[in-house]
Amino acid sequence: MNRRRGVASIVGNLFTLIILFSLFASIFAFIQYQRSSMQVQSILLNKIDYDIITNIVRCNDTNNYCITIGIINKSTEKIDILSFWITDKYGIPILQRDINIMLEKGRSAVLLDSYSMSNVNNGDRIRIKIVTSDGTVKSEELIIPYPILKIKAIPIKSLRCVDQTILIHVINNEDAPIDNIKVYINNGRNNIAVLDVGRLDGKGDVILQYNILSATNNLTIYAEGMSILERSIRSNTEMVRLDCS
Repeated sequence: MNRRRGVASIVGNLFTLIILFSLFASIFAFIQYQRSSMQVQSILLNKIDYDIITNIVRCNDTNNYCITIGIINKSTEKIDILSFWITDKYGIPILQRDINIMLEKGRSAVLLDSYSMSNVNNGDRIRIKIVTSDGTVKSEELIIPYPILKIKAIPIKSLRCVDQTILIHVINNEDAPIDNIKVYINNGRNNIAVLDVGRLDGKGDVILQYNILSATNNLTIYAEGMSILERSIRSNTEMVRLDCS
């Protein structure tokens, strides 16, 4: 009888060990699954880490607005761009293109170059959507116009018509840097000054001060630079009337 009880006890303990082993094996497998899922999710997040660079300004030859769209791959993996959309504020497509561009890490690409939009007006809202091969859609909403490079000129009131001062605020609207920035001050006939800004980092800005040693009343001020997409860009134009009274 004691021998039977001993055998039963051994069998019971063995059965308990089997159950515990199965339980721990299941827990370990679940932890490994969670860890693998997190790693896969991390890779996917890296693959879709990119910035959209957009420039919307007046076209040179028409009254339409021209749009340039580019992207910068900020991830540690290459990404496959399948298509992009431009829609109005109601979601109605303005333009859609399938592109299938494979972009290596750290590289930039132009998706659309100076496309003339004839059916949009000043103050309209548009949305840009970019689709990658993993099904991710990244979008941003913009108000027309949307220059990458923007300026604001502020004249300082003077009691004389000479030796006046203008403050010029130069702004980079995008996350990417702009190089070779120059500010041009024109009196209607020629440039009376060219101010060298150089480089502005993403979302950076600078305030310039210029003293005018003439009696010029009406000035046109704008800036030009080179974007990370290797495209020459021009800012909005500021019309400044100096007040001598």
